[in-house]
Amino acid sequence: MEIRQCEYLVTIAKHKSFTKAAEELRVAQPALSYAIKNLEAELGLVLFKRGKRQVHLTLEGEEVASHARIILKHANEARQLAFNFQSLTKGTVSLGLPSMTGSYLFPPFFRSFKEKYPGIQFELTEAGTETIQDLIAKEQLDMGLIVLQEEVDPSLETFPLTDIEMVAVTSLTEPLLPPTSIEASHLLEMPIILFKEGYYQRTLLQQLEKQAGKKAAIAFETDQISMAKQLVKERLGVTLFLDIVVDEKEELLSVNLEPKVTLKLALAKKKEKTMTRANQAFLEFVASSNY
Repeated sequence: MEIRQCEYLVTIAKHKSFTKAAEELRVAQPALSYAIKNLEAELGLVLFKRGKRQVHLTLEGEEVASHARIILKHANEARQLAFNFQSLTKGTVSLGLPSMTGSYLFPPFFRSFKEKYPGIQFELTEAGTETIQDLIAKEQLDMGLIVLQEEVDPSLETFPLTDIEMVAVTSLTEPLLPPTSIEASHLLEMPIILFKEGYYQRTLLQQLEKQAGKKAAIAFETDQISMAKQLVKERLGVTLFLDIVVDEKEELLSVNLEPKVTLKLALAKKKEKTMTRANQAFLEFVASSNY
């Protein structure tokens, strides 16, 4: 049965009249009668008992009409749901974020977007930028934040967001590094606290190792910013953070790298992949912001 046939059947049953049903449906009565005869032939059932002034559903017609009402109810709900998604009164933004930028850069975007579209939910995947690239390329993630210094997968479309500086971090009270700046290659001589594979922080260190021709002394590996901060504070090593992450109130000191390391951050999505209305709206919202 088609939606149109369900509407015809239920409306005739409501009015007990082909004439009144035709008026409500705004179709010609002969066309309505023809449609019901075709439906009866299709189902192999007589749906209406036809009297001189009124028509009534047969027992079989009552059962079919009951299911037709359910079909129309679900169809109306589906239309309303589609409208809600399209109008952004409902939906989910799926986004991949590295822990540092996710924790410090994106909450203001989330707040502003939620103020505009309170019905939208967020589903966040925390991973390194290299992992995020891979997940987007494999269509396991709709979009995410990446670093443009990395070799960007050609299947991705990128939307530049902002530039941000990477710094060395040491204990504020008993620093293991010079207070103002340090040659990036000299970090290899210090015990390093590092994120695990998939984060740009690790890629940068590998680049320094290649340039210097020697390996870094990795003291700790973790995926947690809070753990890395505490290890640095306890003078168990130094690390590399985005400058927005370092706060002297946490007894941490940021030390500029020489030469300076500036990351170009961008949102990325798979080229030519159709996004949900919520994802597209958030991407446009962030890309058009003046961060």
